[in-house]
Formats: sequence, C-alpha cells, structure tokens
Amino acid sequence: VYCIYIDKKSDTLVHEAMRGIAKCFNNVFIASKLDDFIYQSYSPVQADLQCMQDMLDTEVPWRYFINLAGSEYPLKTNLEMVRILKLLNNSNDIEQFSLPELFQSRVKLEFTIIGNNTVPSGRRKKPFEPKTDLYKGCSYNLFSRAFVEWVLKDTFAQRFLEWSKNTMSPDETVWATLNRHPGAPGGYQAEVNQQAKNFLSREVVWPWSTAYCWGQHFVHSICIFATRDLGRLSRRWEFFANKFDPDYDHVVVDCLEEIHTNRTQNPNPEKYVPFDFIRTFP
Repeated sequence: VYCIYIDKKSDTLVHEAMRGIAKCFNNVFIASKLDDFIYQSYSPVQADLQCMQDMLDTEVPWRYFINLAGSEYPLKTNLEMVRILKLLNNSNDIEQFSLPELFQSRVKLEFTIIGNNTVPSGRRKKPFEPKTDLYKGCSYNLFSRAFVEWVLKDTFAQRFLEWSKNTMSPDETVWATLNRHPGAPGGYQAEVNQQAKNFLSREVVWPWSTAYCWGQHFVHSICIFATRDLGRLSRRWEFFANKFDPDYDHVVVDCLEEIHTNRTQNPNPEKYVPFDFIRTFP
C-alpha cells in the first residue's frame, strides 16, 4: 500500500495529477494532511509521521514501512524485497552511527524557517532531558510495524520528536537516535552504515564515497546516477538508490525498469540477491 505525500506548496497541476494517479489504484492514496515541505526542516519527519499514521488506519496488515524520496528508484523487485524483509525478522534497518562533531551544531543551536529556508536563529538549544546520546543516519530506512506504532504512541519517542522540531535536518537524527533507545521495537545497538556495508535500505554516493560517481553531477552532495553507473547498481544489495534525474540521464532509469521487468518473471530471487551475505548483517 502506497501513501503519497505531496508538498503543499507544489503547483496545483502536480496535486491534480497525483490525485488522478492515486484514483487508478485501490492500494494508493494521498496523505490525509499535507503541509509545506522545506529542506532541512522538521517537515520531512512530519511527512513520514503522517503517512505512518495513515498507513496504520488502513486495513492492510503490512509489516514494514519504507519511506521514499521522489528522486529514488528501486534496485529490487517486490518479491526480492519481501524475501529480504523476512530475514530481518521484525528488526528495523535504520542507519545509525555516533553524531560526528561536524554536525553537532545542528542540535546545539535552534533553527527557524524563513521563507522556504531553514536558518539558525542565533539561540542556543537546551539539551534533551533525560540526557540521551544522539546518532546520525539516513533519512530513509526500513521500519518495522511495531517500531512505527511505538514512535506514534510512546511518551519518550513523542517527547524526543517534539524536542527535535527546531533542530536542523532532524530526519537525519531522530530515526537513528530512537532506534538506539532500549525500548524501541526492532532496534539494536550495533553501528550500521553505508561505509560498513551493512545498511540495506539505501545506496547513495557522496563526494567522499569510495564509489565513483560516473554522472559527475551532485545535488545536495549526492551523486545523480548516470548510465555508466548501471552495472554497479544492478549488482547492489540495497533496496533503493538515490538520486536519479530523468532530465539529466533517463537511460539509466529506463534500463533499471527493463531489468525489473525481466527479474519479476524469475521466481528465484536467489539468482540476484546475496542472501548469505545479508544474513551476516548485525
């Protein structure tokens, strides 16, 4: 089941088009409440929370919530994803590592929204109480249903989400930090990140990554994949890759779509998915 969250300030034609698409499918709907989506603000977290709640209100007995960006494309078929998720056994797959010194200012200063930008207010932020170690990770992860229910109802989780509202890019800290909390369903203490090659959710190439960006074009410090990246992407174990831009290079997306079409006709995902490797993840 798919929940689509549209930036409230998007053009009216975008809203009309997405609602038109949603009406074509009985498992696709628009989030029940929309707001302005502003980069590096709390709005990405709010979008996830809205769709989490809307998903729980459906009659579909789903087991995992996967949040997606509009610039992503899947590297796995639906069947391959299901087989991998069964291996997780209700654990989450959330990137988490100690918050680097470089990003400490994001949680030590208060940030505010001016226009469509998140900017520092000049005020120091009070630390969260009780004292909690903060972690950083990816904004996009694989969340177990029990974790989603806990996030929406647990007092500690709700207090931490409220505290994070005036931090910078809270979507990169709240999920990692909450996943480390002792009471978080499906959580764990192990460090999980791209560099350790034990993060299932996303493949992203940064300027400092060991992988080369053949597209040689970065947006928000993330590589825009090109056709020459296709060979490596087709062999990755992650569920999704970010970012793609059809206006920059549509061939890589066209080819991935063709690969998916061929792989969905194969009932044996073992041919394409390194299950033994994934079983070694913490």
